[in-house]
Amino acid sequence: DGLLALYEATFEPRWLVASRALADEMLARFWDDAIGGFYDTAADHEALVVRPRDTGDNATPSGNSAAAEVLLRLAIIFDEPTYRARADTILGSLSTFLARYPTGFGRYLAAAEFALAAPHEIALVGTPAAPDMQALCAVIFQPFRPNKVVVQSEPGGAAFESPLLEGRAQIGERATAYVCHNYACQLPVNETGALAAQLSDA
Repeated sequence: DGLLALYEATFEPRWLVASRALADEMLARFWDDAIGGFYDTAADHEALVVRPRDTGDNATPSGNSAAAEVLLRLAIIFDEPTYRARADTILGSLSTFLARYPTGFGRYLAAAEFALAAPHEIALVGTPAAPDMQALCAVIFQPFRPNKVVVQSEPGGAAFESPLLEGRAQIGERATAYVCHNYACQLPVNETGALAAQLSDA
């Protein structure tokens, strides 16, 4: 989750690649089909009397709720249905508790909202530090929009593979934004007003 936030703050591909690598490791070592979620200890951890699993959100989110939202975001970025399926399983296995005790499952509910919404899929093409890119980012990140994923590539190609970046290019040699839903995009824009209008059209 932190690596995804760091990627959106810097657009350095290494953070996104590292987040996916950790997610794959998490699924391989902590996931259990029988419980429909993650344990807090790995499958190769020393044997305990009871293998721990924290399901409720307290002052800090549980591992399962944070993992569910991360998997939902990565599923969109990389078009990886396994991630989405695992996140849906986590939320489905606890849906009764989410409805009955919402104050104890805040992060789960945020993940559920993301799963049920039509998140904005935003692809940016341009140089992160350039003023025109910074202007587009200001529109995207202010006000706070929780249900979105943002990816970026430099002109000429992406440093990682994502269907959101396939065939995306700058318009008029200026930073350009593509706002999409289910990988179907509106017309590309490079004016802040036009981008704000597309993002407000939920």
